[in-house]
Amino acid sequence: MANTKKITIISDDLYHPRNRRYSKSKYYDILKIINPLSKENIFDSDFIIIDIENFFKSYGYLLNDFISEGSFYSYSIRNSCFPQINQDFKEILQSKKSIYFITWEESPLNRNIPIDSVSMILPFDIYISDYTGKEVQCINQKYQDFYKKLKDFFKYRAYYSNLPQQNEKTTVSEIFCIENNPNRILGFEWSEGSGKIVFLPYLDLDSEALDILIEAITELENPEKREYFLPEWSNNYKIPSEKETSQEIEKLNKELEKIDKDISGKNQRLLELQNMKALFSGDGIPLEEQCLKVFLELGFKQIPGKKNRSDLILSYGDKFAVVEIKGLSKSAAEKNSAQLEKWVSEFIYEHGNKNLKGILVVNGYKDTHLEQRNQPVFPHSMVEFSKKRDHCLISGLQFACIYFDILKNPEKKPEIVEKIFDTIGVFEGYENWKDYIEYIPEKL
Repeated sequence: MANTKKITIISDDLYHPRNRRYSKSKYYDILKIINPLSKENIFDSDFIIIDIENFFKSYGYLLNDFISEGSFYSYSIRNSCFPQINQDFKEILQSKKSIYFITWEESPLNRNIPIDSVSMILPFDIYISDYTGKEVQCINQKYQDFYKKLKDFFKYRAYYSNLPQQNEKTTVSEIFCIENNPNRILGFEWSEGSGKIVFLPYLDLDSEALDILIEAITELENPEKREYFLPEWSNNYKIPSEKETSQEIEKLNKELEKIDKDISGKNQRLLELQNMKALFSGDGIPLEEQCLKVFLELGFKQIPGKKNRSDLILSYGDKFAVVEIKGLSKSAAEKNSAQLEKWVSEFIYEHGNKNLKGILVVNGYKDTHLEQRNQPVFPHSMVEFSKKRDHCLISGLQFACIYFDILKNPEKKPEIVEKIFDTIGVFEGYENWKDYIEYIPEKL
């Protein structure tokens, strides 16, 4: 069915023989049949059908041997439950949904349904007069096709002697009347914004009428997506151009599947690239993961370290490196070099001095825009401390530029690795980030 995912029917006892007919509907899989007293969510439905007479049965209004109009119980139901129902209906209308009321299997006046109670669940008042018949006439062009599908099922036990008044926010349209009597209205549409309430004449909702009603409402709700409902056996017969058209659709779907796969791959690649921005804007695990990615791209291998240690241990041929990684709002400090030296000393204690290099990667001024960073990441005082211990100091922004360079020029990898091992103090090169990163000011 055209984009219809779920339909809610609000009726009385779900196990009443009358309601077992719903299970025979060919749309049973998308029907949600609930009791008015249920707390189930109805906001996920495409549209809602309410059996209004049985709606009130659930509140005891039609059980004349149990309740009479004006009793305390009647008063308490109307004043506690109905305002909430009224609010629910308002929210449904605000969500641009439609509510269809199937009305009056028997005379509402004879059955003592208090009409003021009907008005209490609606955003408007209605007035009803007793009348019986089957001669229903459609007086609204929009509903002509709807009427043609259902005219044989319509009958009525009352008409609306007064319709709700419309204003600048609401519109009221007459739909059905007693045949040749346009003053006696049997159905109308009340709308506010894109939500609407539609009152229909009574329909005996056996499975056939229910299916036709669902199809008619679906077409009414989606006029541009009208569909025919053909029997399954008709698929065994192919008319001219049908087979070719189906094959073309299948071909296009395969192409679309390939395009979707390509887009998915590109999206993944884009995400991976964007994650590299953590090298000059991040800290913690995101920064550590992207630093490791650059080292691996350069040809390093990771050596598993001990638990509760934040350093990174790498090997490159017969060489080893211990790496401390920090993301800071300001510049690096001597304490960062001291922490690196601690990791280096522990590695030497456990493994011996195996051609070992200490590397400190600091994403300094991580919260500052790149064009506004005009202070050195590694101040002179800490550089002197690090030089005495043969540390290589490299900024996160330099590391990002290295990565973008080796993606285009992979032959540079050995040269850069050798330079990292040879550097004592601040790594030189890749200071001009604009050679690799384009700055595009945000448009106001």
